[in-house]
Amino acid sequence: MSEHRRGGVPTGTSLSLQGLPIAELAAGGLTHRQIGQKFSLSHRTVGSHLYRIFPKPGITTRSQLRDALIPADRRAQRPAW
Repeated sequence: MSEHRRGGVPTGTSLSLQGLPIAELAAGGLTHRQIGQKFSLSHRTVGSHLYRIFPKPGITTRSQLRDALIPADRRAQRPAW
């Protein structure tokens, strides 16, 4: 089991202040467009953020992103965005 900092981010992962909320929303199942609407960004900008985020913890899918950001014991408690 990987160690997590406050907020569920795996230790050794450096996400930007804007990248973390984008990653969390993507892990929660929101589309690029939905995330963009929340932050007044284009869906392409959201895609760019995720493109830069994915290699940091060594993940390739949104489900792996979810697993990296949200501990298993909290996943069932997360609201569906």
